[in-house]
Amino acid sequence: EEPFEFPHRRAVQARQREMSLDFHTVSIRFQGVPDVLTHVPVDVTGVHMLPLGDLRAVAEIHSDSGTKTVAIQSTFKVYNKTSCTVQAAVYATDAEGSPPSWQDTFAVDMHGCVPLTLVSSRFIRVRPSASYRFSPPIEVPVEPVTGQSVFVCCAPQEGSEGGPMFFRARLDAKRPIGGHEERMRVVISIHPALRVQNLLPYPMQVGVHCGGRLIGSIVPLEGAVEQLFCSDLRQPLNMAAFLPHFRKSRDTVLVYHPDPAVATAKTVQVTDEQGVPLHLGVETTTSAWGDLTVVFFAQYLCLNFTSLPMKYGVYGGTTRKVVPCAGQTLSPSPAGSPAKPSPADAAAGDAAVASATLKSIYAVFGPRSAFSGRLVAAQPPLA
Repeated sequence: EEPFEFPHRRAVQARQREMSLDFHTVSIRFQGVPDVLTHVPVDVTGVHMLPLGDLRAVAEIHSDSGTKTVAIQSTFKVYNKTSCTVQAAVYATDAEGSPPSWQDTFAVDMHGCVPLTLVSSRFIRVRPSASYRFSPPIEVPVEPVTGQSVFVCCAPQEGSEGGPMFFRARLDAKRPIGGHEERMRVVISIHPALRVQNLLPYPMQVGVHCGGRLIGSIVPLEGAVEQLFCSDLRQPLNMAAFLPHFRKSRDTVLVYHPDPAVATAKTVQVTDEQGVPLHLGVETTTSAWGDLTVVFFAQYLCLNFTSLPMKYGVYGGTTRKVVPCAGQTLSPSPAGSPAKPSPADAAAGDAAVASATLKSIYAVFGPRSAFSGRLVAAQPPLA
C-alpha cells in the first residue's frame, strides 16, 4: 500500500518539470576577433551588455511576430534624426587637421555603431554633406549623462552655396548597475535645431526672424513637419506666418526665448479677404528627444466629407446670429433674405469673431436648402 503523499508529491514534481523555464543562450564568434561572445540570452527581450575579451558588446533582443532578433552592437551608437544625410567621424584627439579614426554616412532616420575597437574615441564631428566642413569636435561623455544638448555649426566649403547649418547633438551615456567606466553605453543622436509643424488644412509659409532680420524661411504643407537648421537657439526667435487663403499677416510674434521665464506668443493674427481678423494658434512644444517644435493650428475646423456642396455659418457669443467664417467666400443671400445684415447683427457678428467663441454651427446641403442670414460656401472637400 502506497501512502497518499507519495503520488501527490510525484504529481507536483512532474508539474514543476513541465512549467520550469529553460533559459537558452547563444555564443557568437566574429571574424577577426579572437574572443568569443558567450552567454547571449535569447529568451527575454531587452538590452544586455556582455564582455568580449577586453571589450564590451551590447546585445539587443526583441521579438517581432514571434521571431526573435538578436542585434549585436558596440557600446557607441550614432543616430541621425534629421531630414538630411549626415556624415559622422570619430577622432582620437581634438587637434585641427588630425585624420579621423573612422567615418560613415547615415541616411535619414538611420543609426549605426562605431566599431568595437574604436569605442574609446574621445571626439566626434558631423556634417551634412561634402560641401560643408566638419563641425567643431563634440566630446564623447565619460560620465553618465541624460539628454545633454550640444549645438554645433557646419560652415559651407569655399565656393559652395548656402549658409551655415546648425545641428543639435543629444548625448546620452548610461552605466549598468555595478558596472565600471568601460562598460558605459554612449548614444549620440543628431537633431535639427528647430522644427515647424503645420496643422492647418492648407500650406503656409513661415519666416524665422532673429535680431530683426530674416534668417530662414520654409513652406510646410498641410499636416507636415519641416526642419530648420538656421539657429543655435541662443537668441530669441520670432516667426511670421503667410497663407495663400488670407490677405496679410501682422508683425512677427515671439515663439522662443532662451529664458524659460519669458512668455511666448499664443496666437498670430492674419486677415482674410473680407478684412476679418483671424487668430491662428501658436504652440511651442518639446518632444521626448528634446526637439523644439513650433506648431501652427486653427482653433476650429469645419470639414465637408460629403459629396454635396455645403454652406455653413457660425453661431457666436450669446446672440445666436449667423456670422461669416474668416478665410472663406461669402455666398449671396437667397431671394427673400436681406442682402446685408442689420447693423446690430453685423456688430454681434464682429464681436463673436473677435471673442473667438463658437457655440454651434449651422450647415445646409444642396442648392435648394432654405436658410437665412449670411453663410459661407465650402465646396467638397474644402475645409
